[in-house]
Amino acid sequence: MKTNEITICALSIALGVIILAFGFQLTIGEYFWYFWATLMISLPGTKMGKACTFLATGLLCLAVCGQYLYLCSYLFWLGPYSLIWCLSESSGSKRVVILRYAVFLMGMLAVMWTTPMLFVQLGLMPLRIKVIGVIAAVLVGIPACFGYSVLYRNMRNLVKERVLR
Repeated sequence: MKTNEITICALSIALGVIILAFGFQLTIGEYFWYFWATLMISLPGTKMGKACTFLATGLLCLAVCGQYLYLCSYLFWLGPYSLIWCLSESSGSKRVVILRYAVFLMGMLAVMWTTPMLFVQLGLMPLRIKVIGVIAAVLVGIPACFGYSVLYRNMRNLVKERVLR
């Protein structure tokens, strides 16, 4: 059983790195590539396998792509959110839903603060704009987190069915 899990982890890492590296070379549709790479986190069956897949994919992509800015959304937002989602998918607790939203919001704010990838880089804006940006992120984050969760769950099921058959 351990051999099967290690093989699935290695496959997930390889696919995640290939997807992100391809997106890096293509230079368009970054969030499309991030989304597909985060789906690879859900393939391993164990929690440790999921965590190792996320970490190894991120580290290998940093080595392959060599650019933090490109991987920021994967490393700080969509990757951690997908990992938390996968680790807590069997829990129906309201605390888990709040935790997922908090991770989603913190990741989104980290990306908005450090990169111009979501239309504005909050770290460079005046205080008034920063406050408006954070309030807008909190309000937009609720439906965005819900929509992303639904999309992630449906695509995860599809990918698991096709890849792990």
